[in-house]
Amino acid sequence: MEAVLQSHGVPYNAPSSPDFGSLLESWSGLPDDRKPNVIVLPESAEHVAAAVKESVALKQAVVVRGGGHDTFRRWNVDGATLIDLRNLNRVTVDAAAQTANVSGGATSLQVLRVLKEHGFHTPTGGCATVGYTSWACVGGMGHLMSSYGLGSDQILGAKVVNAKGDLVDADETLLKGLRGGGGSLGVVVQLTVKIYPINDIQAGMLVLDSTDIRAAVTTFYTALDRMTAEYGARIPRKLHLQPATVIEMPGLGRVSCVAVIWNGPADDEFREWTTRVAALAPLMPGTPDPLTAVATTTSHDFLAFLDTIVLKKAMGRCHTVSVTGFTPDVIAALAEAAAASPADGLLGGIYMHVVRADNPSCSGNVPDSVLPYRRPHIMLELLGFGKDPEAGKVAAQWALDTRNRLAGFDETMKNTYLPLTAPEFLDLENVYGDDLAVLKKIKAEVDPDNIFRHTVPKLF
Repeated sequence: MEAVLQSHGVPYNAPSSPDFGSLLESWSGLPDDRKPNVIVLPESAEHVAAAVKESVALKQAVVVRGGGHDTFRRWNVDGATLIDLRNLNRVTVDAAAQTANVSGGATSLQVLRVLKEHGFHTPTGGCATVGYTSWACVGGMGHLMSSYGLGSDQILGAKVVNAKGDLVDADETLLKGLRGGGGSLGVVVQLTVKIYPINDIQAGMLVLDSTDIRAAVTTFYTALDRMTAEYGARIPRKLHLQPATVIEMPGLGRVSCVAVIWNGPADDEFREWTTRVAALAPLMPGTPDPLTAVATTTSHDFLAFLDTIVLKKAMGRCHTVSVTGFTPDVIAALAEAAAASPADGLLGGIYMHVVRADNPSCSGNVPDSVLPYRRPHIMLELLGFGKDPEAGKVAAQWALDTRNRLAGFDETMKNTYLPLTAPEFLDLENVYGDDLAVLKKIKAEVDPDNIFRHTVPKLF
């Protein structure tokens, strides 16, 4: 393997390299004794192709790392060729076509930085260092999805290193599988995605008075459900709310809050809706007034701000559930979870992604895909992370207890969000439904020998 990589000029690290251990570090701080045979650090699609082709010849497993945010570290496999895409991070813009080419290792913040320079933005994840390509291919929820749809629906084209080690342009069948099928079909070295001219964006955090966090959660989500029922389709798609039932905020401690994103100018309509959202529950005394807290910014700058308050290293475990709405049972469970959250060392919390009925990805005008998240719902990230291993254990148990309570409700959906579902709870038939057979058929056509078997999702 090393001789072939050297002959193609492919950067790599062998286990004897002094940097080998540091290259296996990631956002997940969990201990991990697994060790790949080699870490390949490609700087071009051709480098990826050479690594895959030689791995196939040697019958050596291939595993791919994008941003490295998989809390379950499924990108690390004993004895495998680990293709670390982080140096393959170029982003180019075609302003006339309103598209961007995003290399396989670019992060959400890197994508938005380049797009901002050209006067564009696009939906990305809510964490700056999440790999954009993997985020888009497994679904792609984020703060612009109410305006433009989920990440998978932004995909127009792709360059993929296939199971033979050949670099190919994805045809319509492969594109269908990539939109929602994750990394199971090949190594995606480039996506061509839709981009949108930047208008003024207003974004910020409204922090609830969390002195009694159980009461704050109950009041806010009850009122939010009432507002949603009252206004329905009259809620502008420019408005996107991303609630956090409980998080640890610098200087404020354990609080409940909501991110307000308005994809438009600070006009009367913006002021009306921001004021309406702010009135759903009492706000934390001493925090900025709503029309100051939610201020003019850009998608890039707001994501950069979020990066200053989210955890940089996770010790613990995450879980997820999806629910059809904020029913009294769901609200009661969220209030209890907030009150029971660890008081010391919690670095995670409960974050939400609300897919409304008017989300473009829930319409009939969508690209061919296996994307399983086209029904209105609320996806909950239950992030059981702590500042150290002991705090991580406590937080992980809290997240599991919350997951188990919510899982028993009639409002809880079977198709959980794929990348955040713990392996012991992952049921691909529940996630994909009838489209699982479609995805498996595509897999059998493009990867009959299951070269890409250490993937999310793991189909065979």
